[in-house]
Amino acid sequence: MGLMFRRERVTHRMLDPRQGFRPLEHTLEVRFDPLTGHSAHIAHLDAIRPVPISPSAFDAPSRRATCPFCPERREATTPRFPPSLLPQGRLQRGEALVVPNIAPYDLVSAVTIMTYRHLVPITDFTETHIADALAVTLDFLRRARNHLGQDTVALICWNYMPPSGGGLVHPHVQALLTHFPGNRLRAELEAARAYVRATGHVYWAALVDAERAAGERYIGCTGSAHWMAAFAPVGTLGEVLGIFPEVEDPHVLGTRFCRETARAFLRLFHFFHAWGVGSFNAALALAPAGWPGWRPCWRVVPRTYLNAEERPSDTNVFQVVLQEPVSSIVPEVLAERARPFFKGE
Repeated sequence: MGLMFRRERVTHRMLDPRQGFRPLEHTLEVRFDPLTGHSAHIAHLDAIRPVPISPSAFDAPSRRATCPFCPERREATTPRFPPSLLPQGRLQRGEALVVPNIAPYDLVSAVTIMTYRHLVPITDFTETHIADALAVTLDFLRRARNHLGQDTVALICWNYMPPSGGGLVHPHVQALLTHFPGNRLRAELEAARAYVRATGHVYWAALVDAERAAGERYIGCTGSAHWMAAFAPVGTLGEVLGIFPEVEDPHVLGTRFCRETARAFLRLFHFFHAWGVGSFNAALALAPAGWPGWRPCWRVVPRTYLNAEERPSDTNVFQVVLQEPVSSIVPEVLAERARPFFKGE
């Protein structure tokens, strides 16, 4: 069964004051996610461009002096897990340390402090920084699932720098176990289960095959991970998917998964830097044990301010109230720009 990459074109007409009020037409697109059917607008192309940020601008001495994640304070200022969940209270691998989120979101809510460094510019991350943080976070989630039950959804989320909503610049990711993973992810889980039952095929594997064959949005691979621009992106500057179609059981995610993810992130970070993007959101969702048709999938969304003067957020009434993504870059163009950074894999 082939996937449907549905798009509808809309023509907007105006009299343009920049050209003596001559008629002007804009052709816009509404695209529909092949899995869920959720729509996304591709509009005002190139009207929104990345606003470069200087990481040092967010490195206020007063914030650094009170940062709870810096190594000289994190032992005293971060919470510990109860012994029933994690006897040692925290979990460490290299520089990465998993602690409870002092402002929890759900059943299990943790933070992994990624590095000793308070501020890490986007091109300064190392493969070890990312791989160790992922490995210890996955280890924690496995332990927590074993304690609380396998019917939970596991999430790893990363908000990097203030445009993404990141409240602390010290690099960290969040880990959640939940029965309520959010409207979009719940719809995707149900749709993936329905797809495999209706077709006998896994949607994520079918998507990788279709995108590799078409070549328009496929960016590259890092080992068993396949990276592509999302057909119906959720971000103003598009969205990148990283799919592991061979991984059926999230419990087996190990060093290879973490290293392949880290290598891809480093390539994306250099692409973002060259593009002028200095912030992003990223999330990985792991379905409950035994959930049919699911595969680990990263979603990476570049973030920016709308302009350098007022620095408004790139999310507004469309995303927040209407829950309708609007992207100012065509996914095929995003893939074309990102592809050179994945050469050599």
